[in-house]
Amino acid sequence: MRNRRDTTRRAGFYSTLDGSGSADEVRVYARGINPDRPQDMVAAKQADHYPAFKPKIGFGEPCDLDNIRAVRALPAARTDLMLDANQAWSLTIARHMVGHLNARAPAWLEEPLRADRPVSDWQQLASATRIPLAAGENLIACEAFETVIGGGALGVVQPDLAKWGGVSGCPPVVQLIHQAGLRYRPLTSVALASGFPHPPMSWLPEDALAA
Repeated sequence: MRNRRDTTRRAGFYSTLDGSGSADEVRVYARGINPDRPQDMVAAKQADHYPAFKPKIGFGEPCDLDNIRAVRALPAARTDLMLDANQAWSLTIARHMVGHLNARAPAWLEEPLRADRPVSDWQQLASATRIPLAAGENLIACEAFETVIGGGALGVVQPDLAKWGGVSGCPPVVQLIHQAGLRYRPLTSVALASGFPHPPMSWLPEDALAA
């Protein structure tokens, strides 16, 4: 296995997107890493040549920090680590937690707050951390994306066209993301057919190339 990069499928997607058949690489990360000994799953994924990992957090400070330490202690897991809090925290807890997470330098912190929290909450959290904040999976409607992108709190935007928008509704959102200079990280395989080419070395979840 070659870092889980499917060149043939990838080139086909790019042909669909921009007609060029470009084979720019799209890297994939392992997700669905639960809090019960996440280091075991990460080690198994490392053996399968995955280059990055997204453990779930949001299960209490001791559990979260112990699990991150255990994963970071593995060889080759010291970079390209994303963290997914799954909307588990209030603003107060999130501000406290990022104080611990800053030194662990994850590539992004996903959904630390509920998707329906005011943009001002996201802005306050962004001002408290250097970790890029990620969200979008649970945003519904173009107006919601316009609001959160315009608020300037996110570094990574993750529309899930299987939940909202489809192949007709999401392209304007992707355009907004690019225009704002943010990172576009879709969460489903069909997102690759959303009508826009992806930047080189974009990250996608492991199941995004499984279709």
